[in-house]
Amino acid sequence: PSGVGVKMNVWPDRHMSTPFNQIETPNLPDGSSQQAEDQVWCMNNGDEEWSRVWDSSRHFPYVPAGSIQFGLSDAAMCSWDRQTYCDAIDKDNTCLAVRLYYYGDNAPDSSGMGDWDDDRWVAETYINMHHLCDDNDNSFCINMGDGSTDASDPFYNDATDKGVCADAWFTDHNGNPYLGDGAHGPQLWFTNYIVKIMDNCQGG
Repeated sequence: PSGVGVKMNVWPDRHMSTPFNQIETPNLPDGSSQQAEDQVWCMNNGDEEWSRVWDSSRHFPYVPAGSIQFGLSDAAMCSWDRQTYCDAIDKDNTCLAVRLYYYGDNAPDSSGMGDWDDDRWVAETYINMHHLCDDNDNSFCINMGDGSTDASDPFYNDATDKGVCADAWFTDHNGNPYLGDGAHGPQLWFTNYIVKIMDNCQGG
């Protein structure tokens, strides 16, 4: 397929602090459990968008997100490998742009979703490509929230979790850090997402 491989891992807790095999361990505010979820696809620069409902989530159509890791990956067998792509672009002026949407219990698949500016988006972020091209593991992790809930989080371990993921990068419609809906702490329970590579974007 055309493009470069983009991977998105969604973890139920902040700091990617629960492993993939812990699906039977209660790790959500209501006592249920959710394993980490990942998807990978091929994407080109420009206005191309990848929009989905996350149909593999145990809480479908909802995906409980405490932290999300984004990366460039060669696993999808795309036409561009990560290194060739990174060498070809203006990394300081290209972003991976992400919006997470809340459509409710009857969330549509990609064919029924609105466009990027559909006002049902809840949180957004713009990641400068140098984070995905230059970091040692070619990925970048972002927490939901601003870190203010860590002290009361039973899953937080300062020795292993501090600094793993960046805080306050997901923002709301007002440009403020997304802090949660009041029911799930800093977690965001989203139903759909749109990801695209945006040119002429500095991001963070």
